[in-house]
Amino acid sequence: MAIISSTQPTKFMSPKSRIKNSKLRWQINVSACLLTQSRGTNIPSMGAVIRDGNGNWFKGVEALLMHGESELRCAELLAIERVLEYGWELQMPSVVVETDCLLAIKAIDEADKDHVYHGIIQNIRFFIHSLPWNVKIKYVKNETNQVASILAHRRKWQWDTRFIVHDKPPSKVAHLISRQGTVI
Repeated sequence: MAIISSTQPTKFMSPKSRIKNSKLRWQINVSACLLTQSRGTNIPSMGAVIRDGNGNWFKGVEALLMHGESELRCAELLAIERVLEYGWELQMPSVVVETDCLLAIKAIDEADKDHVYHGIIQNIRFFIHSLPWNVKIKYVKNETNQVASILAHRRKWQWDTRFIVHDKPPSKVAHLISRQGTVI
């Protein structure tokens, strides 16, 4: 497990951790939630699971989405934007992003310049259409997104830690990982 504090650079991986097999289609399941803090404020958080083309665990991510927004659709859009950034940094040539938030997918598909989250949506569209890689974003049911959802719901955050990267499945999701290492 790697812990990246807010004082460190925000790069997701070191160059030596980047993808070596460029022919695989990678899959990223992403989920976001709003964590209620002691003062009653909501903090957006995300979880993601990165899998190789065979469904095997590659990385897991837990992150706070410090954006000042406390609306779930915004958190989901920020999480999608973040995992696309991760995929690009990892030099994944082909990525399928799976989310259980149909409203976020609809917002990305619609070309509404007056949308309240237009800036985030434009960043997502940039990652999809302007960079030399193949990206698809698709809807999955909540049951399919359980591991990412569990990672998103981390309860005790330290404010100097905004990202946690898991090289191996953490114990709290191990029961959802099959014997072959594939993510359920």
